[in-house]
Amino acid sequence: MLMVGWAARIQKLIDRIGRDLTHRAFTKSGPAYNPVLTPVNATVRGAVFDFAADEIDGTIIQQYDKVMWVAVSGTPISRVDKMVDGTTEYSIVSLEEVTPGDTELLYIIHARA
Repeated sequence: MLMVGWAARIQKLIDRIGRDLTHRAFTKSGPAYNPVLTPVNATVRGAVFDFAADEIDGTIIQQYDKVMWVAVSGTPISRVDKMVDGTTEYSIVSLEEVTPGDTELLYIIHARA
């Protein structure tokens, strides 16, 4: 029950400091040797931050990379998906799902345009 309370608090925090983002997943159709990828967009709520200057090393973390905290919604996010903030589409460099016990709280995403 404690984690359910934390999930509500995290959702409230992301609602307060965040904005709507687009989670772009892809479905495959057609033959395996030449699949057709169709984007499937879902609106999620997330907070977007810059990395601290001392974290940017030019290789693992580059100058315009972002950290996104995304509230867990119905659609799971995977590394092959994209995140869209405004008109900028970001690839997911790394993805961490914060899940203490059985309660999914949020995704922490390292994103690159």
